[in-house]
Amino acid sequence: MKIYLSYLLFITLAISSCNFSAGIKKDLKTGLSFHYKGFRTNNVFLVDSANQKLNSNKIPFNAKIGFLVYGISKFSLKNGKIFPGMSVAVEDQNGFPVVNQSPDLFANSPGFSEQEGSVLLGSIRIIPPMKAGQTYHLKTHVWDKNNASNILDAEANIIVK
Repeated sequence: MKIYLSYLLFITLAISSCNFSAGIKKDLKTGLSFHYKGFRTNNVFLVDSANQKLNSNKIPFNAKIGFLVYGISKFSLKNGKIFPGMSVAVEDQNGFPVVNQSPDLFANSPGFSEQEGSVLLGSIRIIPPMKAGQTYHLKTHVWDKNNASNILDAEANIIVK
């Protein structure tokens, strides 16, 4: 029994000492789900134009909404800065692109301090070619430009009112 507990303790310590992070979460109110690997994050939210958390996936036409990635960490530092990448896309019910923002919202960034980069926001406005009464699939992809194994993906279906 002592040997078994010793092995169990050793394996637990070995696993917990690894610098690895992964997880999956889902918001039942908005349907937003996200998963990450390498990063650590407190949460990802769908937010309105005032960066307030949404409690529904029903979005008014012409509204501005976004993915707010809160408390993200474990970026690889380069010269004391982090270099995140982030993209946001919208697809119709058939999977065809409706809105494809810049492939990297931070393409021209000179980098951020770890604190500045701990909250990331990618937003869109619900305007044509989107239409009221339709369902759309929003997704965002976050990556570490200095470590390809650090990724976060989030997605949600929205219904335009």
